[in-house]
Amino acid sequence: MPFSDASADGAVIKASAARALAAGATADAIMAMLKEVTPELSCPVVIFSYFSPIAQRGTASFAAAVKEAGVKGLIVPDLPYAETSAFRDEAIKNELELVLLTTPSTPPERMKEITEASGGFVYLVHFCGCT
Repeated sequence: MPFSDASADGAVIKASAARALAAGATADAIMAMLKEVTPELSCPVVIFSYFSPIAQRGTASFAAAVKEAGVKGLIVPDLPYAETSAFRDEAIKNELELVLLTTPSTPPERMKEITEASGGFVYLVHFCGCT
Protein backbone atom coordinates (compact mmCIF):
# COMPACT_ATOMS: atom_id res chain seq x y z
CA MET A 1 0.00 0.00 0.00
CA PRO A 2 1.81 3.19 -1.08
CA PHE A 3 2.48 5.70 1.68
CA SER A 4 4.11 9.12 1.45
CA ASP A 5 6.26 8.69 4.57
CA ALA A 6 7.65 5.17 4.11
CA SER A 7 10.32 5.57 6.78
CA ALA A 8 11.32 1.89 6.97
CA ASP A 9 11.87 1.59 3.24
CA GLY A 10 14.76 2.32 0.94
CA ALA A 11 14.99 4.45 -2.17
CA VAL A 12 13.39 1.99 -4.61
CA ILE A 13 10.26 1.37 -2.54
CA LYS A 14 9.95 5.07 -1.64
CA ALA A 15 10.18 5.98 -5.33
CA SER A 16 7.57 3.40 -6.31
CA ALA A 17 5.23 4.66 -3.56
CA ALA A 18 5.69 8.26 -4.71
CA ARG A 19 5.01 7.26 -8.31
CA ALA A 20 1.87 5.31 -7.35
CA LEU A 21 0.55 8.19 -5.25
CA ALA A 22 1.31 10.70 -8.02
CA ALA A 23 -0.68 8.50 -10.41
CA GLY A 24 -3.65 8.64 -8.05
CA ALA A 25 -3.36 5.33 -6.21
CA THR A 26 -5.63 5.23 -3.16
CA ALA A 27 -6.45 2.60 -0.59
CA ASP A 28 -9.99 2.36 -1.99
CA ALA A 29 -8.72 1.87 -5.55
CA ILE A 30 -6.29 -0.80 -4.39
CA MET A 31 -9.05 -2.59 -2.46
CA ALA A 32 -11.33 -2.49 -5.52
CA MET A 33 -8.59 -3.95 -7.72
CA LEU A 34 -7.81 -6.65 -5.17
CA LYS A 35 -11.50 -7.55 -4.90
CA GLU A 36 -11.46 -8.27 -8.64
CA VAL A 37 -8.22 -10.25 -8.80
CA THR A 38 -8.01 -12.22 -5.53
CA PRO A 39 -10.70 -14.74 -6.54
CA GLU A 40 -8.54 -15.65 -9.55
CA LEU A 41 -5.32 -16.14 -7.57
CA SER A 42 -4.05 -19.48 -6.30
CA CYS A 43 -2.03 -17.90 -3.49
CA PRO A 44 -3.01 -15.66 -0.57
CA VAL A 45 -2.45 -11.90 -0.76
CA VAL A 46 -0.77 -10.04 2.09
CA ILE A 47 -0.88 -6.23 2.24
CA PHE A 48 2.15 -4.28 3.44
CA SER A 49 0.98 -0.97 4.93
CA TYR A 50 2.22 1.55 7.42
CA PHE A 51 -0.04 2.09 10.41
CA SER A 52 -0.90 5.75 9.74
CA PRO A 53 -3.23 5.03 6.78
CA ILE A 54 -4.82 2.21 8.79
CA ALA A 55 -5.42 4.49 11.79
CA GLN A 56 -6.77 7.28 9.55
CA ARG A 57 -9.40 4.91 8.16
CA GLY A 58 -10.01 3.27 11.53
CA THR A 59 -8.64 -0.14 12.39
CA ALA A 60 -12.04 -1.86 12.30
CA SER A 61 -13.00 -0.27 8.97
CA PHE A 62 -9.60 -1.04 7.42
CA ALA A 63 -9.64 -4.67 8.53
CA ALA A 64 -13.18 -5.15 7.19
CA ALA A 65 -12.27 -3.54 3.84
CA VAL A 66 -9.16 -5.68 3.52
CA LYS A 67 -11.15 -8.84 4.23
CA GLU A 68 -13.82 -7.84 1.70
CA ALA A 69 -11.03 -7.34 -0.87
CA GLY A 70 -9.96 -10.95 -0.41
CA VAL A 71 -6.72 -10.21 1.41
CA LYS A 72 -5.54 -12.86 3.87
CA GLY A 73 -2.85 -11.04 5.84
CA LEU A 74 -1.26 -7.76 6.85
CA ILE A 75 2.31 -6.62 7.45
CA VAL A 76 2.52 -3.32 9.34
CA PRO A 77 6.25 -2.57 9.70
CA ASP A 78 5.95 0.49 11.93
CA LEU A 79 3.55 -1.07 14.45
CA PRO A 80 5.64 -2.07 17.47
CA TYR A 81 4.91 -5.51 18.86
CA ALA A 82 3.95 -4.02 22.24
CA GLU A 83 1.17 -2.06 20.49
CA THR A 84 -0.29 -4.83 18.30
CA SER A 85 -2.94 -6.17 20.67
CA ALA A 86 -5.93 -4.03 19.64
CA PHE A 87 -5.15 -4.26 15.93
CA ARG A 88 -4.53 -8.00 16.21
CA ASP A 89 -8.04 -8.33 17.67
CA GLU A 90 -9.50 -6.55 14.61
CA ALA A 91 -7.45 -8.78 12.31
CA ILE A 92 -8.70 -11.91 14.05
CA LYS A 93 -12.33 -10.71 13.85
CA ASN A 94 -11.84 -10.37 10.09
CA GLU A 95 -9.99 -13.67 9.62
CA LEU A 96 -6.75 -11.88 8.72
CA GLU A 97 -3.26 -12.97 9.66
CA LEU A 98 -1.24 -10.18 11.28
CA VAL A 99 2.33 -10.95 10.27
CA LEU A 100 4.80 -9.64 12.84
CA LEU A 101 8.43 -8.70 12.30
CA THR A 102 11.56 -9.82 14.08
CA THR A 103 15.28 -9.28 13.52
CA PRO A 104 18.46 -11.22 14.29
CA SER A 105 19.08 -8.73 17.12
CA THR A 106 15.67 -9.29 18.76
CA PRO A 107 16.19 -10.78 22.24
CA PRO A 108 15.31 -14.51 22.27
CA GLU A 109 12.41 -14.16 24.72
CA ARG A 110 10.84 -11.33 22.68
CA MET A 111 11.39 -13.33 19.47
CA LYS A 112 9.52 -16.26 21.04
CA GLU A 113 6.60 -13.96 21.92
CA ILE A 114 6.54 -12.53 18.40
CA THR A 115 6.63 -15.92 16.70
CA GLU A 116 3.81 -17.21 18.91
CA ALA A 117 1.67 -14.11 18.30
CA SER A 118 2.31 -13.77 14.57
CA GLY A 119 -0.26 -15.09 12.15
CA GLY A 120 0.60 -17.14 9.08
CA PHE A 121 4.32 -16.51 9.13
CA VAL A 122 6.97 -14.29 10.70
CA TYR A 123 8.71 -11.60 8.67
CA LEU A 124 12.42 -11.87 9.45
CA VAL A 125 14.13 -8.55 8.76
CA HIS A 126 17.52 -9.66 7.50
CA PHE A 127 19.51 -6.55 8.43
CA CYS A 128 19.15 -3.26 10.26
CA GLY A 129 18.29 -0.19 8.25
CA CYS A 130 16.01 0.56 5.34
CA THR A 131 15.09 -2.21 2.92
